Amino acid sequence: MKIEFLKRFAPVTFASVLFLGLPAVSYAYVGPGAGLSIIGSLLAFFAAIIVGIFGFLWFPIRRLMKKRKQAKEQASDRAAAEADSPVEEPGHDGVVQGKSDA
Repeated sequence: MKIEFLKRFAPVTFASVLFLGLPAVSYAYVGPGAGLSIIGSLLAFFAAIIVGIFGFLWFPIRRLMKKRKQAKEQASDRAAAEADSPVEEPGHDGVVQGKSDA
């Protein structure tokens, strides 16, 4: 059944593409104003697509980089806090020299 459909459909499709794809002789003139507006429109269209793709990809990447930076800062803050904390030595009673308990 599919083969019969393709046998009927293929020649019609080929003829349609051939008929629409081959231009007839045309004596048309596109002036400089129309040509420049077409070129400008195409450039704007492609620029919009590129900016859209860039924005779609850039913002998640930027968010990921920000999270990584914050994680590094928190890790360095924790490491600095641990390095600054006093380490008690064995036999240390917690009394600072020069100060009395009274």
